[in-house]
Amino acid sequence: MKRGAWAALAALMSVVALSSPAVAADPPQFQVDPFWPKPLPKNWLLGQVASVAVGPDDHVWLLQRPRSLSDDEKGATLKPPRNKCCAPAPSVMEFDADGNFIQGWGHPDTTPWVANEHGIHIDRAGFVRMGERESMRPDGTVRWVRVTRLNSTSADGAFGS
Repeated sequence: MKRGAWAALAALMSVVALSSPAVAADPPQFQVDPFWPKPLPKNWLLGQVASVAVGPDDHVWLLQRPRSLSDDEKGATLKPPRNKCCAPAPSVMEFDADGNFIQGWGHPDTTPWVANEHGIHIDRAGFVRMGERESMRPDGTVRWVRVTRLNSTSADGAFGS
């Protein structure tokens, strides 16, 4: 019995000694493309970007917070208009891989809408799942963040299950 254990140990040590050491691969290198996405239509301006997701068709989905823009940034929408630029972009925006705008929906044109956009996910079937963020104490001070509601919509913004 001892002889079999020593033989197994010797075989294991041979395999370990003769195997090549693991080589760490170089990490991927990324480069910012300052021209992605391409200019948005209708003088739209992005607010705080809450989340980015890639769908099954390699389209990039952005969830942004149009209400985070200041009055100066959305001056064209004020009554009377403060300046010629700009207007809040929709909360949910879809782009192709080249940065071309495909579609957008949500605040400010969709009502009712979530109070504070938080996260976005596109499932295999192309349904968009969004989380709403709640971050206020009853007295209005910020305390913590949690997902309070998960909405599911089709890719064109129609609410579903």
